[in-house]
Amino acid sequence: MTIPNSISGAGAGPTSELAPDTAQVPVEPLVPPAQRTRARWLPLGLSVAACITSCVALAVSLNRNATAVPPILVSIPTDVPASLIGVELLLPHLPRSQPFQRPFAIANLLAAGDAEVLALLAPLGDAAREGAPNQSHLLETFPAVADAAVLMEMGFGADVGWLARRAAAAMRIGVALGSNGSPVLAAMDTIGVALARGDLAEAHRVLQGLDGALPPALVSWRAMLERRVAANVAAQRLAALARDRAEALTPLRNAQR
Repeated sequence: MTIPNSISGAGAGPTSELAPDTAQVPVEPLVPPAQRTRARWLPLGLSVAACITSCVALAVSLNRNATAVPPILVSIPTDVPASLIGVELLLPHLPRSQPFQRPFAIANLLAAGDAEVLALLAPLGDAAREGAPNQSHLLETFPAVADAAVLMEMGFGADVGWLARRAAAAMRIGVALGSNGSPVLAAMDTIGVALARGDLAEAHRVLQGLDGALPPALVSWRAMLERRVAANVAAQRLAALARDRAEALTPLRNAQR
């Protein structure tokens, strides 16, 4: 049996031994804390403060002593406005469909005296109380209310039969394919297209332009749309305001150190 050279020569001599490693691994010099960047302190501080404030809000909702809020805020850096903490606490709730009365109330409490933030919070009252259905829900529920609007224009009531509803749906399809239709049919088609591409503001604008009485189902749907539009607009403006104020605070705080 022939033994491979790689095995037979394994103990032949010290050539397989590794030479001692005399190279030293370079060690990066430690950066003194005073020279490290301080620009990231504010987002982390706001997140921690929002969590603390959320716990305080829970205590308030359980009818505990609400005077615990000021001591909590004392521990937050004095150059971080309380209104920014309220905004950070509220922002995650705005894209959701569920009501958000508790964070909305806390945001208003923390923004007391901040007229700019309070003005942006004001349109959110209905959405905080009743919720703001998202785009998917609005898109799914629109065909039924659009048919109700067409049927009302045709002189039918809300309790029409299956055949009349299919006729209304067929008329809406015809308008979408380019046939002539009534103002309500044209408006329903425009709203459906706007919803499909996510332009809720355009859908709301077209709906506001309808003259005359609307069926109760469409009135209710319009209220849901208005709450979602209000939540979207507030989310954009509050996020931009918080970003601008945070960016303005960071260099000022760094300059003081």
